Amino acid sequence: MNHHYAREENCTKVAVIGAGPVGSWAALNALKAIKAHDCTVFEMEAHKTGRRPSHCAGLVSKRLSTIVQVPERCIVNRVRGAVFSCGKNQTTILGHDKFEAFVLDRPAFDEHILNLATDAGAKLILGRKITHPVEELKEFDTIIAADGAASASRTSLGIKPPRMIPAFQKVIRLKKKGSIEDPSLVELHFENGSEFFAWIIPEDDRTVRAGIAASSDLLRAHAAFIRKRKIDSGRVMEKSAGLIVTGGPLKKTVFGNNNNRVLLAGDAAGQVKATTGGGVVTGMICGSIAGKCANNPVLYENAWRKEVGKELETALLVRNFLALKQGRPDFYEKAVRFLEQNKKLVETCGDMDFHSRLVLEILLRPGNWPGIAGMLLA
Repeated sequence: MNHHYAREENCTKVAVIGAGPVGSWAALNALKAIKAHDCTVFEMEAHKTGRRPSHCAGLVSKRLSTIVQVPERCIVNRVRGAVFSCGKNQTTILGHDKFEAFVLDRPAFDEHILNLATDAGAKLILGRKITHPVEELKEFDTIIAADGAASASRTSLGIKPPRMIPAFQKVIRLKKKGSIEDPSLVELHFENGSEFFAWIIPEDDRTVRAGIAASSDLLRAHAAFIRKRKIDSGRVMEKSAGLIVTGGPLKKTVFGNNNNRVLLAGDAAGQVKATTGGGVVTGMICGSIAGKCANNPVLYENAWRKEVGKELETALLVRNFLALKQGRPDFYEKAVRFLEQNKKLVETCGDMDFHSRLVLEILLRPGNWPGIAGMLLA
């Protein structure tokens, strides 16, 4: 991206709420792009280091490495494909010879991006929760709110949150080495009672991240899933819960007046793929733009939508369609069969982050129309 967002004069004070990768990346880009005299990152957690449970499955496309160099210490595993499953007999594997995604150690990765920002001159204030940024941070010219799916900044502005689904995950260490036949493949299970899906993400040949997203009976659904997958006897290393944004991006992400602008970024702005709930790559792209626009905030809205807006809206269309088929096993069986029939096309055109090309290629092939009609009628 080679955009020119900043005015000639320097922005004097920028505040960033949230020290996750989106907020830290926004801070770093503000410092680099507009030479901000003062950039302060506020993080509600009281400690910068230490092993904290991640509220993210940690599966991120290799596109991340085009945004920032990812240190090896932050990479737990590399993945080349996925197993899509619905029922006992409906399974297909889509994959490549080379890896397509990282499994991240999210706490280590988050700390790495934060260190890049502080090394560049960002100030860090830990243990302070900002709930009303306009009132609490009046001394700052621009505020970038990257405080997650349950954003207090968004709430304080009177903005209705995007649709979200709760998720629960366990890191499970199995008894025997080699228990996971192919650690380079993740598993996506489309459960009949869930509007989302369950997942198995290997860390190695005996350790997995097993999670599920569902709007009701979450813990019971998770227990049933790991029992069905026969991994319930393993040792639980870590538990985590969070919210997955499935409602697409907000209609507006810039608020305030000329003296005190608030920009929402990342999960707080709904800049998340509604199909998978992944938001690290799209969030960091938007965080970068927010930082570069800190001296001219009115440009942010159009700039991030031009960069990723179409892709996020495409993902939302797919998610809304899938939501209509919730609880219909015949649909998911037909969908997995459809993936199998289009395996080469999906492997060639599929993209974890940007779905529009694949959707268009599928729709433009008349041979797919009977299968599409079958799914629509399911």
